[in-house]
Amino acid sequence: MISRTAQRTPSALLVIILATALLLRLFGLFWDGGQLFHPDERWILTVASQLQMPREGNLRTLDPFWDPDAGHLREFAYGHFPLYALRLSQAALNRILPPAGAWPAQLANLLHVTPSDDLERLAVTGRALMALTGTATVAMLYALGRRLYDTQTGLLAAALLAVAVLPIQLAHFYTVDPWATFFGVAAVWGSVRLSATGSRRDALLAGGAMGLAVGCKLTMALLVIPLLAALAGTEWGRDKTRTLVLALAAAGTAFLLTNPFALLDTGMFLESMAVQWGVVHGWLDYPYTRQYHDTLPFVYPLIQQWRWGLGPLISSAGWAGVGWVAWRAWRRTATRGELIVLAWVVPFFLLIGSQYTKFMRYLLPITPFLCLMGARLLAEFSQTDRLGRIGRLWGRALTATVLAGSIGYALTFAQIYRPPHSWIRASAWIYAHVPAGSSIAIEHWDQALPVNLVAGDQVLDHDRYRQRPLALFDLEDEGQFDRLADRLAQSDYVLLASRRLYGTLARWPERYPRTARYYHLLFAGKLGFRLAHAEVTTPQLGNFALREDPVAGAGLPLPAGWPARAPARWTWSPGRADESFAVYDHPTPLIFRRVEKLSVQELRRRLAVASPGE
Repeated sequence: MISRTAQRTPSALLVIILATALLLRLFGLFWDGGQLFHPDERWILTVASQLQMPREGNLRTLDPFWDPDAGHLREFAYGHFPLYALRLSQAALNRILPPAGAWPAQLANLLHVTPSDDLERLAVTGRALMALTGTATVAMLYALGRRLYDTQTGLLAAALLAVAVLPIQLAHFYTVDPWATFFGVAAVWGSVRLSATGSRRDALLAGGAMGLAVGCKLTMALLVIPLLAALAGTEWGRDKTRTLVLALAAAGTAFLLTNPFALLDTGMFLESMAVQWGVVHGWLDYPYTRQYHDTLPFVYPLIQQWRWGLGPLISSAGWAGVGWVAWRAWRRTATRGELIVLAWVVPFFLLIGSQYTKFMRYLLPITPFLCLMGARLLAEFSQTDRLGRIGRLWGRALTATVLAGSIGYALTFAQIYRPPHSWIRASAWIYAHVPAGSSIAIEHWDQALPVNLVAGDQVLDHDRYRQRPLALFDLEDEGQFDRLADRLAQSDYVLLASRRLYGTLARWPERYPRTARYYHLLFAGKLGFRLAHAEVTTPQLGNFALREDPVAGAGLPLPAGWPARAPARWTWSPGRADESFAVYDHPTPLIFRRVEKLSVQELRRRLAVASPGE
């Protein structure tokens, strides 16, 4: 008979894993000081803040497609469910949370939370929901791993997901992907149960979870494939057909209940989805997707996941585990549950990996399953008798290495949320060192600096400076090219808030030859400006630091005066990070000061030379 202590051990480990997941996701929750620097999060919060309970039967107040300020329909590319969940949560919390500015000091210090207005409070609520949703996903993965394999595999999979960096980062923004991921894991879990029981209850569970996932993000409709896989394998009969119809009906009902205006405003819903489909496939040209020029399908997201999103340990173990299960499926030795998991991971990766636009968060819905397959492969190495006692010891050592290394990476990355955001630090430097009335050139399509700050009783306002936008996407137009030289000649400072522009345009000289030339000359100090200040946020834990080269792939020289790296005995540079991974929570703003006054004619001459080296 199993002792009570042995029975309690898995439960205690699961509690520790879930507590770790929650703390990592809550740490530094107010990382941007209420500035709402993530553009997608800001848009979702803005739309959510406009939703109101219907009055006098007017359902428009609940319609995300309706712009109450403009009085007409608008595009909205995400599902309704995250908006409604956020508004309901905020309404409940408003009854129990202290008023703005009266947060308990201990909680405020832990989370860096001092919200001052309704939208900031909505952001805190949303991010807390993301932390709870991410932690619930860890628990759901444990349940799936225990059902497919055993308790040890379930615990190891949960532990890997708890410390995986990409889910930790995405818990700090209120976006739809963590919601979709949670319901995706629940849908696969329900499909695995359905394949074993064939019960109506499990059909409702799998279908309902699928409908809620699609109600967050339309690409989750691929969950129908593992649902079909759960019912495959034998001849179709009347009961099985009824079960499938019941599951699909549950999915449709869950979707329409949480996304009613997909039906009530079908035209705008379809238009929004069509625009989004064009964006992700590169058919519609937007500045924020041009970063994916010359990136390889399938290869690029895998590399980014290996370097940054999951790190080399979880990523390698996860994809090796997927390959191992696929090989067993080829040999017809895989279990039906494993085939159901493959029926989700493989089609979803083929869809996302083939797209032109490959934001790292797009692969979040299969991240839990990579942790599960990696955990199973590691457990096989640790338990199998075929490798003998020495082989099992090596397997356990490998498992310990993957887990310990991934914990170290998670703790290292989390340090970016400890100091104030780099745009806030850069703004403070500007207010302290740039005289009022100075002319500052800023980049169109990026964050305008400085941001407004409150220092004691004083409000530091960017209006004290004259800001001159530079239309760097349009320099092939002669008028914009002439305007660039004019504005540079009139500017005392040039601010680059992040590498959004130079990280993309300098890598694409065929389309942006003048802009690439401009960045080469600016970084080389040949336009009369020199780097005066940079705010570098380096993930660092003790004597270990991760370093990203901001000019990697752009062919630009590091500007003279580039700050020394953070003091660390060991530094590792995984390579260039995807823009969506780097520029929201830890960008590197660069502030160039004019050191030589050049005439408009001289600037035009330098910008027009055949090569920056001439």
